[in-house]
Amino acid sequence: MFEGRRLRRTLLMALLAIAAMLGVFFAGFLSGGQPANAETRLAEEIAKEVIAACPLADPSDSAARDECGQKLGDSKILSDATAVPVLWGTQLQRNNYNIRTLRTTTRFHPLVMWRVYLSVFMFKGDYRIEQVGDANAGTQQTIIYFPYEYRNDLGLGEYPYPYWHSRTKWESFQFSPEVLMVIEQGKIKAVLRSAEKDRSRDYNSRTWDGRWTWIGETGQQEPRVTLFSYLLSEDNPYTEELDQTYRALDAESRKHDCQTCHNPGNPSFIAPLGIMNYPNQALSIRHTIVRVMESNRMPPAAVDSDGEFIHAGIIDEAERRKYLELARAFAEAGDKALKFEGQPIQ
Repeated sequence: MFEGRRLRRTLLMALLAIAAMLGVFFAGFLSGGQPANAETRLAEEIAKEVIAACPLADPSDSAARDECGQKLGDSKILSDATAVPVLWGTQLQRNNYNIRTLRTTTRFHPLVMWRVYLSVFMFKGDYRIEQVGDANAGTQQTIIYFPYEYRNDLGLGEYPYPYWHSRTKWESFQFSPEVLMVIEQGKIKAVLRSAEKDRSRDYNSRTWDGRWTWIGETGQQEPRVTLFSYLLSEDNPYTEELDQTYRALDAESRKHDCQTCHNPGNPSFIAPLGIMNYPNQALSIRHTIVRVMESNRMPPAAVDSDGEFIHAGIIDEAERRKYLELARAFAEAGDKALKFEGQPIQ
């Protein structure tokens, strides 16, 4: 009888020990069914950093937006955790996180994405983390879901560009309930608005007047948030040089109709898009412009009004070299300005 009791007690203790181990094991699982690891811990840090920087405020409060952008842009946690470039755009299908086939994204330098773009969002304080894909196959992704409210009542020059040029796009910012951050191999590779839509959310209708840029009442170029003076620190000694080199490149690129394609409307369906008609956004593709001019791949091949084929590139070699030198000067000034900010310069 006593032997039976001891045996049952031993079995009970063994079962309790196993249960305790399983409890610890399953406590490390997230909603996606993957065990907690360094990447999920990083996701936790990122989520807390973003939420702390951008709490809820009046949607017309530009000062709150500026403070949010300043905190996001100054965060070493976010800077270190973000790929260069990072993709910004819209998720087209729910539960589809394949950013390599997504044709609705734009490439940005992390500082531009954090300070200028994400700062138009406000976060409620909650978030969730999920891991998808197969770690063994090298396809695992960590997704952070942020419910948000949108600053849809700011002044016209407070947005990175007039989102209302497209009703679909303007609606997506206001009706999407979540922002998704896609992490791969320890880096934020993309920040996407959710494919889901909630049309009960607050909506502010706007009509585009056809202008990407304009001069404001104070004589300042608008949108003001596209200027280097908004992106960079007040004491950055390279801001003026960067602006001058951009203006020179911008004037030259317009001779070759580069902004016809490389604008937010993306009429040529470039994927991912690189924007050239705004200073901050062009900063994100400065080295790409140099490489394209070195290989003389732009403007793209075309057919003229007479049906004649036009080869890709700038035909006049002197013109190409002039463009290339202006692009190199802009890229070098951008590197110096970003290095001063402590930002990656790849």
